[in-house]
Order: sequence, then structure tokens, then C-alpha cells
Amino acid sequence: MRLRQNLASALNTIKIAQGLTLTEFADELEISRSHLQVYLKGDGNPTVNTIEHLAKRLNVSPIDLIAPTTPEENGTPSVDDQ
Repeated sequence: MRLRQNLASALNTIKIAQGLTLTEFADELEISRSHLQVYLKGDGNPTVNTIEHLAKRLNVSPIDLIAPTTPEENGTPSVDDQ
């Protein structure tokens, strides 16, 4: 499902931007390292509660973690498509 890939992309972007190791990022998120690895790969089935927890720990909206990051993913045509 596309939402898992969006979550993976968002988490990877934040992890890299903060310059954290996998263990440091898992500690910041208050989740296990193994769960974080699964989410970073775009696998697993995080619950709504988990997404809300991650968003709260990262001080972002849950939608910021699962929303498409490009206009094409959002169903909006890009400038090139018009």
C-alpha cells in the first residue's frame, strides 16, 4: 500500500536530516529498533495509534507522515503533464 511507502520516505527523510543512527532514532521515537527498521523499509502495518505516536514524538501532523510527497502521488498532474 502506498501509505507505507510514504511513511518510510518521511521517516527516512527525518532520520537523515537529524543525522541520527537507527538506534538513536528509535530511542527518540520510543519504539524498538526492529519496528523502526520495518517501517523504514515500507513494510509492516503500523496502526493509527502508532502513526499518531510517531507524529507526536516528531512534533508533526500524522498526515505529514503518510501523505504523498509529490503531486503525481497525490493525483495532481505535474507541470510537465499539463
